[in-house]
Amino acid sequence: EWLPDNLNKSNQADEPISSQSQRERLRNIADKMIYAERAETEDFLVTESLANLANNYRKQIPITVVIGAKGSGKTYTFMQIIRRKEWQNFIEDVGVTNVDITVDSTALIAPIISSNNLNDKAKEIVDDLRKHCAEEIGLTPPVDDSEVKDYIRYGYQQELHEGEWRDRWLDVIAKSLGMTGKGRDLPKYLADNKQKIVAVIDGLEDLFQEFDQDKAQQTALRALLQEVPQWLEQQPLRCLGIIIFVRQDILTASVRQNSGQMKSRYQPYTLRWNRETVLRLVAWVADKADISLKLKPAGLQDMNEAELTEALTPLWGKKLGNDRSKQPRSAPFVIAALSDYNGQIQSRDVVRLLKIAAEKSISIDDKNYWQDRVLVPKAIRRCLDECSKAKIEEIELENEPLKRVFNKLRQLPPDNKKSPFQLESIRLSAEDISLLKDNGVIIADGDKYYISEIFRLGLGFSQNVGKPKIMALYRRARQRL
Repeated sequence: EWLPDNLNKSNQADEPISSQSQRERLRNIADKMIYAERAETEDFLVTESLANLANNYRKQIPITVVIGAKGSGKTYTFMQIIRRKEWQNFIEDVGVTNVDITVDSTALIAPIISSNNLNDKAKEIVDDLRKHCAEEIGLTPPVDDSEVKDYIRYGYQQELHEGEWRDRWLDVIAKSLGMTGKGRDLPKYLADNKQKIVAVIDGLEDLFQEFDQDKAQQTALRALLQEVPQWLEQQPLRCLGIIIFVRQDILTASVRQNSGQMKSRYQPYTLRWNRETVLRLVAWVADKADISLKLKPAGLQDMNEAELTEALTPLWGKKLGNDRSKQPRSAPFVIAALSDYNGQIQSRDVVRLLKIAAEKSISIDDKNYWQDRVLVPKAIRRCLDECSKAKIEEIELENEPLKRVFNKLRQLPPDNKKSPFQLESIRLSAEDISLLKDNGVIIADGDKYYISEIFRLGLGFSQNVGKPKIMALYRRARQRL
C-alpha cells in the first residue's frame, strides 16, 4: 500500500542489466519495506483500496473499517496515513485531483491505538502525533499509551454490554487526546472549537488475543466495529471520524451474525492483493531500487497484468531458466508459490521474497552468469523455504488458534508429514481441518488434502513424488474459488 512518483523510466536496450549493485539496492530497499514497525520509509503504493478510501471521503472525513489479513499491509497503511498529519494531505498524496476546495474535509489525524510491534522510532512518531493533535485542539497532553490499553483490558474483565463498550471506546479516543470528560462530549467540543479529528486504530490483535473464544472480548470488538461507527454517523456535524484497521478473522469471530454484510459494506477498502496488484507492487519496489524496467510512460497505475509481466522481465527473466527451457514462467510461479488456497497473497510475503532472492542472487551469481536479469532462478526457488518459515512465525504471534494446529502438525512423525495427506495419518479434529481450510492452508481433493506451498515448506512437509507441482495445485485451487 505505497505510492510511486517517477515511474516513467524504460530499459534503454536489451543490454546486460544485471549487477551486484542492483541486487544490493533491491535487497536494502525491500528490507526496509518488509516491516512497517521500523518506520523507515514514507512511500506507499496507491492500491485500489487506498484510492477508494481517498476518493470516497474527499468531501467528508472518513468513518470506516479497513479489513485485511495478516501481512496485507494494515500497520504499513496505518503508519502512512498518520504520517500525513491531516486527512487532506493523505487525499492529495494518493493523487485525488477532483477535490472540491470549498468542502471542508481537512481534519487532524490522531493515532489512538497502535501495534505493540512498533519499534522505538515508530512509537515516537505515534506519540508525537497524538501530542500534536491534543495541542491543536487545545487539550492537555494525552495519557500514556499503556494506560489507555490497560483501561481497555480492564473493560473486558467487567463483562460490559455493547452500549457500555461503545461509550468506553469513545472514552478511549477522548483519553488518547487528553480530554478528561466523557468521550460522548468530544464531537461537541471539536465543533465548538471548529476542529475535526480522524481517529485511527490498529493493533487490536495485541489487546484481544482470545478473540476466537472469549465472549467479553468479542462484545468489545463488536461494539467498536459496529456501534462506534453507527454512533459517529449520527452526530450532526461530523467532527469526529474514525478508521479502524482489523484482521479479517477477528471481524468474523466477533461479528458472527452479519459479518458478511460488514465485509460487503467495507469491501472497497479491504486490503486484498490480486495477481495484477502483486506485480504492480513488485515493479514499484524494483523501481525504487533503480532497476530499469519496461514501464509505460504513464506509469504503473495504467498497466495491466500482461504489461506488468513483460515489464518485469529485466528483474527475474521470462522463465525460471532460459527462454527456451521447460521451466515455469517467473511471474506466475512467484504468485503461485506465495498464494494460499483462498487465492490470497500478502504484500509482506512479496517484499520479503524480493529481499531474500536479491540477497541469495548476490552469492549464487557472483560470476554474473545471468546477464539478462537481477534475480536468478536458483535464488527465487531457494528463498521460498525462508519465506514460508517467516510467514508462519508471524501468524503464530497473533493467531493462537492457528498456532495450536500448526504445533500439532509439527509434532507428527516424519513419515506422516507429507503432502497430500489423509485425515487418519495426521489426527486432526474436524474443527482443526475447518480452521486450516478457512485460512487457505489446505485444499481437499477427494479424501486427500494438499498444503499450499507458502505453508508446506515452513511446516516441514515434503511433497509426495509424482504429485502435482506448485503451478498445477495453484490452478486447481483457483478453479474452486
